[in-house]
Amino acid sequence: MSISPVRLALSLGITASLGALVLGSSMSSAPQLSSDHVPAPLALTAPSSHAKAPVQHSSSRQPVTAAAAAPQVAAKATGATGSSGKPLASGGGYNGSPQSVTVYAYSSHADPTRVVASLPAVVGGVSWIFGWNQIETAPGVYNWSSVDAAIAASSGSGRKTMLRIDGGATSPSWVPDQLTFSFQSMGPQGEQTVTMPRTWSATYLADFTTFIRAFGARYNSNPAVTRVEMTGGGYQGEMALPQWPGWIGAGYTDSLMTSAWEQLISTYKTAFPNTQLGMDYGEPLQTYYHSNIDPAVLAYARTFSNVDFQQNGLKATTSQSWSVFKTLQSLSATTRIGWQLWGGNNNESYLMSAFQVAIASHASYVEVYLNDCVNPANAPALAYLANNGK
Repeated sequence: MSISPVRLALSLGITASLGALVLGSSMSSAPQLSSDHVPAPLALTAPSSHAKAPVQHSSSRQPVTAAAAAPQVAAKATGATGSSGKPLASGGGYNGSPQSVTVYAYSSHADPTRVVASLPAVVGGVSWIFGWNQIETAPGVYNWSSVDAAIAASSGSGRKTMLRIDGGATSPSWVPDQLTFSFQSMGPQGEQTVTMPRTWSATYLADFTTFIRAFGARYNSNPAVTRVEMTGGGYQGEMALPQWPGWIGAGYTDSLMTSAWEQLISTYKTAFPNTQLGMDYGEPLQTYYHSNIDPAVLAYARTFSNVDFQQNGLKATTSQSWSVFKTLQSLSATTRIGWQLWGGNNNESYLMSAFQVAIASHASYVEVYLNDCVNPANAPALAYLANNGK
C-alpha cells in the first residue's frame, strides 16, 4: 500500500486545516484523562496480561470466511442493501444538519445486561470497548462471546450499538517483537508502563488485519451493529501513541505510520462493506516529536463513503476556534461527525458546556461516559444534547 499525496486535494480542503492539528484524544475511565493512557472505563474487566508465556507465532493464519459469521438479528431498517442484505452505510450523502444527536454510553462490556438496565431512556446507544487480547486468545482462535453478549444487550433494549476493539497495547502476548517502556501520562495517572508492538511493523499489521477480517466476517452482516470504530495503529482506540521519547529510535517515521493507517482503513473497509465505520483521529506524537500524518490519513479515509470522523477529547473548554473543531464542522457537511468526552465523573454544568460545543460542530453522536449517563443530576444536559440543543 502506498501513500498518495494527490488525495490531499479533496474538495473539503482539509489539508490546510489539519496540518497543525494537536489532538488530545482520550478513552480513559478517570475524569480528565489524556489520549496517551486509556484504561478501561467504569468497571471494565482488565485486559489479559502481556506477561503470559508466548505461544508459537504463525504468520500464515488462514483467512476467515463469511461462514464464521454470527447469526443475524432481524433487520428493521429499510433502504438500499449490500450483498449481506444489511442496509448500506450512508456516510457520503449526509446533509450535515442532524435533527437529534445520538447519546452513546461509553462503557465496559463486563456486565452488559446491568449496564443497559442502568441507562436512562435519553441514551440512544451503547459504545462497547474490548481488547484484542480478550478476543483472539491464540493465533486464529477467537472467543466472540463477550461481543455477542454486549450486542444482544444494547440491541435488545432498542438502542444502537457501537463496537471498538482496540489493538496496540491490548495486543495478545503471542504477537512478536513487543516493546516494554515507561512514559509520562499527559493525564493525572503519572508514570505508566506499557507493552505494545510497533504498530507500523509488517508483522503486527499482518496479525491485526487478519483479526479485522475475522471481526468483519462475524459482524458485518449483523444489522444490530450500528457502527464500528477503526483501531489498530495507536496505543488504544485512537491514532495516538504514548508520548515516549524512544519512538524515533524504535523506527517510527511519519511515512511508515501513514502507510500503516492506510492499510488498516482499507482492511476495515473490505471487512465491513455494509457497516458504518468511524475514525477516532489525531496526531500520534505530540511531545518529543511532532508527527504530521493527519492530512494524508484523513484524505485517504475520505475516499470511502462509509467512514465517519470523531475526536475523543471533548471538554467544556473546547474552543470553537480550534482547528480540530473547524475541521469536524467542515466534514459534517458531507458525513456524520462525533465526539467522545475527555473523561467521566462530570457535573451537569460541565456537560452542558461541552455539549454546546458538540452541537455547534453539527455532531450526530457523542460518546458520554457511563457514570455521567446514569447520574440523575445530568439528565437536563443529556436531554439538551439528544434534542440537538432544542
